[in-house]
Amino acid sequence: MNTTPSNRSGHTALIDPEGALTHDSRLHDAKGQADANIVKPHVRLRGAPDNGAPTVSELLYGEPVARIGIQGDWIEVASLTDGYRGWLPRGALTTALTDPTHRISAVWAHRYAAPDIKAPPLAVLPLGALVAVTAREGRFVQTRDGGWMIGQHLCPVEHAAQDAVGVAEMLLGSPYLWGGRTPAGLDCSALVQIALDACGLKVHRDSDLQRGSIGHALPRGARPRRGDLAFFPGHVGFMVDESHLIHANATHMAVTVDTLEAVIAWVASETDKPPFSGFRRTATGTGGAKQSDQ
Repeated sequence: MNTTPSNRSGHTALIDPEGALTHDSRLHDAKGQADANIVKPHVRLRGAPDNGAPTVSELLYGEPVARIGIQGDWIEVASLTDGYRGWLPRGALTTALTDPTHRISAVWAHRYAAPDIKAPPLAVLPLGALVAVTAREGRFVQTRDGGWMIGQHLCPVEHAAQDAVGVAEMLLGSPYLWGGRTPAGLDCSALVQIALDACGLKVHRDSDLQRGSIGHALPRGARPRRGDLAFFPGHVGFMVDESHLIHANATHMAVTVDTLEAVIAWVASETDKPPFSGFRRTATGTGGAKQSDQ
């Protein structure tokens, strides 16, 4: 299995058994070498250096990137989280690199000017954002940027949740947004990526790459269980039980739980391809210690 080197993106390397980092045009292999961090709570990654360009993904506070191009006030970067490449405004980056110690484990977490819940909020960071903790005072922790956060909203980067579906369920009702990766708006593959990241697995950004890299395929006719991934043409979700899945979808424009039968019917009405592509299983219940439980 090919993986990227351990790097500033957190606690594990990207699962990339087919070497997509080196041959997929959406991606760029920075070989684990970051030279900037994201300083905005979250920022859209554009397909071109223009505010009107399509969003291809979204980067979160503290995520490391490698700069690979420049055009005016825009910087082309590759995310060390998943290799995705695109353009950011120059002001979204800092070259003062910081190794993260913690990530946001709440849906949203405020960063305050002082260790006081009545202090002015400086920003609100989304689930999965990365910070470096430098001090503690009561229930607060101070981050390297000088802000203060409630400690219970963070977890060490090496911590691995045991239930990816439980993480995904935190985002029930969040709006669907193409290219989004936050509770303010996310797409189907981002829901999978965020939930598995919380379980210690770094996976690809897009559903086609996820299908080719995460866990192992279940045999046709096998009964799915909680945590299995259900793949469709251009879509993915987590099975909650044998017959329901949680997914970010454009049908409801939200993260919802629906029956597998209903989702297959929706997909069938929109494509000439077979509407269901199969299940894949990954052992998130082991805390991310292994990729699959074959």
